[in-house]
Amino acid sequence: ILQNLVDQLCALDEDSIVMVLNSVLQARPEAAPAVVAFAVPDLTYPPYKVLEERRVTGIVKHINEQKGFGFIECEELKSVFGKDVFVGGSQIAGTMVGMPVNFAVVLNKDNKPQAYDLQPAGGIQQGKGGGFIPGPPPPPEIWSGDGYIGYDGPGMVDYGKGAGRGTRRGPDEAEVLGDYAGVVKSFSQNNGYGFIACPDILAAYNQDVFVHHQQIQNFTVGQTVKFTAYLNSHGKLQGKDLKDPRESQKMHTAAE
Repeated sequence: ILQNLVDQLCALDEDSIVMVLNSVLQARPEAAPAVVAFAVPDLTYPPYKVLEERRVTGIVKHINEQKGFGFIECEELKSVFGKDVFVGGSQIAGTMVGMPVNFAVVLNKDNKPQAYDLQPAGGIQQGKGGGFIPGPPPPPEIWSGDGYIGYDGPGMVDYGKGAGRGTRRGPDEAEVLGDYAGVVKSFSQNNGYGFIACPDILAAYNQDVFVHHQQIQNFTVGQTVKFTAYLNSHGKLQGKDLKDPRESQKMHTAAE
């Protein structure tokens, strides 16, 4: 009987075979992991959707540096699998316990969830029991797993090095774009950076403004700020010299 079914399926065109397999897996979803495990990577490679779709967010719960692995707490996956998500040492590098992360999920040989392609979730982890304030993840092209690519490392470069000249540090400015007003859109204390939403910048550059923690000072998410926008030596858009618009207005009024 099984051989007859195989022969009948093989006689179908590709679209019809896919339709039959889809129908079977929809009716018997428990068979899907075994089918994928059989096909990947011997017969095909996993599609890009594995890394770009069905991503989830969680909190790094534990890291064992000696053994090279860790676990991520994710309520969505825990409700399905009943456990935290395993993550290997090469994937968890550059993270720390309590850090919010966004990640892709694969099933290991035991059909247990495992995290890949970790990226910072772009939110703020509050105190115990305080939960997580979500924020937009940074553009994937800026995250390397252990830092952000093309943006100022600590946001600074050295100036004036030489005998008797001392050392002064300041932002890595290649081109100053001008002064703007915007709203602090997100900030991650764990990662040390955030983003400012500015309509004028968004219209001109189609992106938010990256800001390092040394520049964001005591400003918080949702607060309106005035700032100077600039391009660094890597051509990346950043903000500096954040100010409270109300203070600027007070100084202007006093001067009059």
